[in-house]
This record gives sequence, structure tokens and C-alpha cells, in this order.
Amino acid sequence: MQRAPYLGAVSLMLDLEKDYQLLAEQVLQAPRGEAMDRLVAGLYLRLLGLARRELVAKPDLSRIGQAEDLVQDFLTNKVLPERKLRVLLQPIAEGRQPLWPRLSRSLVDYLYSLLRKPRPPVCADLAYREAAPQNEPESHREPRILLRRRLLEQLGAIRNAFPGQSGRAPHGPALLLQERLHLAAAVAHSGWVEEGQTVEGLSLPELVELLTPWTSPEEGASLAPGGEATLGAAWEQAKARTQGSPQDADANLVAAILGITRGRWHQWTSRARCRVIEQLGEQAGRNLFPHWFEEQKPQTGSTAAKGGASE
Repeated sequence: MQRAPYLGAVSLMLDLEKDYQLLAEQVLQAPRGEAMDRLVAGLYLRLLGLARRELVAKPDLSRIGQAEDLVQDFLTNKVLPERKLRVLLQPIAEGRQPLWPRLSRSLVDYLYSLLRKPRPPVCADLAYREAAPQNEPESHREPRILLRRRLLEQLGAIRNAFPGQSGRAPHGPALLLQERLHLAAAVAHSGWVEEGQTVEGLSLPELVELLTPWTSPEEGASLAPGGEATLGAAWEQAKARTQGSPQDADANLVAAILGITRGRWHQWTSRARCRVIEQLGEQAGRNLFPHWFEEQKPQTGSTAAKGGASE
């Protein structure tokens, strides 16, 4: 006997909730494991569809971001932080609540809260004016969305310049580490960190890890002679040696962690910047990485990118 369409849909939703419950149990055991990736992947399209419907119902949301931006913002601020993740998933893992009704209601509430009372953006004093293209409409300059979008663009540019680790010098991984440390310092000096917590309720290291996510192969990439120190291990060491304040990890400390000289560290990162600028072109490089040019105070963009290559 064929089931009625309605009953079939109900059955499908129940099956999904069973899958969510199983994944929730696994995520609570290993928050950064494969189960988390599967859970987010399984929910993303549903959240995206809901965000698009809310944009139709509340057009003012478009001044904050598009559906993809809003969902990513919601996941980053309300779902992915480990403490919030446990609050969300504990009742699901125990079978006390279904996940989708709880999560969808949370997304709608979050979107409406953006309209009712815009929150001060994280890192409000970061260089948003540098990141925003001059021809971009003012309505598209919501700082928190803009920052996240720009950081992902920066990660993409670095990855495109170093698609695979080759050669003896780990230029790509070194630049990924330097950019995360730069962001940590920018956040720390932005005025939005009090008593070790950002306005999002995260520690500073947690926030920059969410804003600059690395892949597993990137975390495992070697950053030291003999392959003893990986990118992920170097980041953990930077946090440990600064008591959870990686913004204090200067070039001397990073070099000590990696077992190299400060000059060698500068050589790796300056050559990495040069390669990224060559891939992007000078003007695109200035737009995407304005802090590189400010730090080096170049006369021309190409001079800035190449000036430190021989250090």
C-alpha cells in the first residue's frame, strides 16, 4: 500500500531527526570531528532556504547581508562555538527535543534580532573602511558580515597561490599562521575584548579560529625543518606560550616555536606575500590585503611585496 504524500513527508522528517540525534551524540563526543562536518552539511541547505524565505518576508534583512551571509553569521555566532553547540545539541542527543524545530526557530529569532537592535560588530575598529570597495553600496557594508567575507577571500587568495605544499620553504602555511596572528592582534586592540571574552561570548583564540578556519591538511602541513612542527601545532604553541593571548606572539616567539631564526621567518612570510600579490595583481592585492602595504610603507605595490624577500 502506497503511503500518502503527507505521511511520506512526515516519515522522512522523522528519519532526518533520527540522523540528527545520532550525529548530535557524535558531535558532543568530538566537536571538531567528521560528525560535525556532516551535521552542518546536512543542515546548511535547509537553513539557507529558511533564510531566503525570511528575506522575502523581511526585505530590510538584505541591508545586512544575503541569505548565505546570514546563515554563515548565524552558524558562526550561535551554533559553532563549543559552549553554545553543547547547549543546542544536548537535548537532541538525549532524545528530548527534535533538532530542526529548535534550530529553525533560533535562526528566525536571530535574524529578527538583527533588525530590532543591531549589535556592535566584533572588531569594530578593524579596517573595514579599507576592506570595503569604494563602489560597494552602503547597505552592503554591515561590518561583521563584511569582515567575515573579506577574511574568507583572503584565505582563498592564499590557498590559490599555494595549492599544494612544494619546495623546502613552507611559505603557504607560514602566511596562514601570520595572518591569523595579525587578526588576533587586531581584535585585541579593537576594544571589543573584556576579561578575556569578546562581545560574542568567545575567547579571542576561539573567535579568530572561527573567522580563519584551516583545513585538516593545512593544520598538518609542516612548518619546521624535519616536519616536527605543523601549522596546527605551531598555533597551539603560540596560544600556550602566551597564556591564551596569541596576539602577543611576535616574530621572535614564532621563530622560537619553529626552531628557526627571526630572519628566516620574515623571509618565508615576505616571499609568501610576494607570491600572493603576483597572483592577484598589484591593485587587487592592495584591496584585499591593505595591511601588508601599510606595514611595509611601500613606494609602489610591487616594491612592497618584494621588498622583504631577501631578508
